[in-house]
Amino acid sequence: MSIDPRDAELVDALAADLAPVRAVPRVRTSLALALAAWALVLVALGAPARVRPDWAAALATRLDFAAAAFGLAIAAVAGGIAALASIVPGRERLAALAARTCAIALFAAAVGAGAAAALGGFARSVPFEADRACLLEALAFGAAPALVLAALCARGFAAHAAGSAVAVLVGAGALGASAIHALCRVDGAVHVLLGHVGAPLAAAVVLGPPLALALRRWAR
Repeated sequence: MSIDPRDAELVDALAADLAPVRAVPRVRTSLALALAAWALVLVALGAPARVRPDWAAALATRLDFAAAAFGLAIAAVAGGIAALASIVPGRERLAALAARTCAIALFAAAVGAGAAAALGGFARSVPFEADRACLLEALAFGAAPALVLAALCARGFAAHAAGSAVAVLVGAGALGASAIHALCRVDGAVHVLLGHVGAPLAAAVVLGPPLALALRRWAR
């Protein structure tokens, strides 16, 4: 069967307007890169030597500590998967499942820490400056994986840039908060809620809009 020359010209014209396809690594490979960047930063800053000595005991005996530890860890992995899956056409279900898992994990961490704080009458063990210091340090620990995730997301499909940006920041913020949670020696459920669990949420609220805009521009 012969092809009409006019049809061939139309196909050639349409193909000429297409942007070149950029290879996107697999989700698990990309997630491993982000985790490796996070681990390298922790090692470079000597974090393993600073882990609180009673970490295991606190995990077993304190509701706020255990809820934050498990919730942040799950949210970190799920947030990273949600961000990376959101840029791959055909992985929408995985992205949605990971996003829901991330939200549930953060909610559980907040509920656990909030319940412990309520049982303690919301007593403050440290001033607000300590909460802010932990929150900022958590964001600093999460900066490297955030950059890796953002760079990988910029290579993919930017149809859901806002959702990808939020997932990047929540996942990376939860990674940073997980590190701070293991290092911080301040006891107090209110501090855990504001200074640790609050870090990924603060990252998404403050940095989400500019990162979404950047992802749209980088993906062009």
